[in-house]
Amino acid sequence: RSLREAANISFGEGQLIRAHSAYVEALKLCEYHAVSAAEEIEQQLERIKLWLNLAAIFLKQRQFALAAKLCRRVLAIDKACIKALYRRAQAHLGLGNLPACREDLEHALELCPTDSSLRRLAAQLYAQEQEHISSVHERCMSDGGRQLKRMRDDSSTGSPIGSASEDVMKPGHDDSC
Repeated sequence: RSLREAANISFGEGQLIRAHSAYVEALKLCEYHAVSAAEEIEQQLERIKLWLNLAAIFLKQRQFALAAKLCRRVLAIDKACIKALYRRAQAHLGLGNLPACREDLEHALELCPTDSSLRRLAAQLYAQEQEHISSVHERCMSDGGRQLKRMRDDSSTGSPIGSASEDVMKPGHDDSC
């Protein structure tokens, strides 16, 4: 426990490498075989704390895949761990995996609907989703514009595609992507 506490101090001071080393060392100490069930539970709880702290380091270092992996370990043990869901959602957001981020956030918000950190992350997710939608729409309109020009050019040369382009130009035609 004292190694984790020392690592927490290093983390708070921004000394991520030192904190990482201490968390890893503390994890190694948790690997001995517990004598009793109570000791095993205590070790498991300590491992969860250490994995979550390491995930926080990986998030700061933008190593999102490693952060997500550690959170998956925690969630395999405790499916309702809000901190693991939150950090994994952050990792998914960093990886650009917006659907997975949304899934973790929705689950976490079901468990703790008033958590301000979860709500802030949900706002970030929403903003990224809107950017993605705008980008896709822009590409679609751009591609559609080039295709329409090609179709117009083809119709002036007598291409059989010409009739399709005329249909596209009729009022009421749905040209959405």
